[in-house]
Amino acid sequence: AGVSVVVREESGAPAAHAMLLAIDEQGAPLGTRGLAFADAEGRAFLAGLPAGKVRIAARGRNHAPALSELREVAPGGETELSVQLRH
Repeated sequence: AGVSVVVREESGAPAAHAMLLAIDEQGAPLGTRGLAFADAEGRAFLAGLPAGKVRIAARGRNHAPALSELREVAPGGETELSVQLRH
């Protein structure tokens, strides 16, 4: 399964280079490929995740950690999640 992520700052600007971690509903990391860094556009793709419920924990420079919504990902499927960082 895979997750496409968009990370934004409060202003709506891309959160370039934010650290992203795919977690389950209890907050445990998912798989061995669940860590990524957003590109300059605030985008990243996490592949090779197990199917099931997933959310993204994001941390950016000078921002508080933030969580995406929880979403179900089917085996071999993909979904999109967004995260907004706050100061």
